[in-house]
Amino acid sequence: MTKGRDVLTRKVDYDCPFCDETHQVEIRSRITTALVKKESVKYNQTYFYCPIEDDDFVPSKIMDENLLEARDSYKKNKGLLT
Repeated sequence: MTKGRDVLTRKVDYDCPFCDETHQVEIRSRITTALVKKESVKYNQTYFYCPIEDDDFVPSKIMDENLLEARDSYKKNKGLLT
């Protein structure tokens, strides 16, 4: 995956997997490239960022949404219904 410029969407209180405590984390998005059916597609990836550990993570629910976003991008590129 290649990473692009990230954009802060909002801040939420969340149980951070790095810190093992609830604190404010940032929800960000960026244009990312992924492989779908052996084809490279660009899509908008959502992820969480921990400012304390200076690292990002993707909760499982968000990971599912990102996968759907990548698949929809593939379908749009192929002219298929999304």
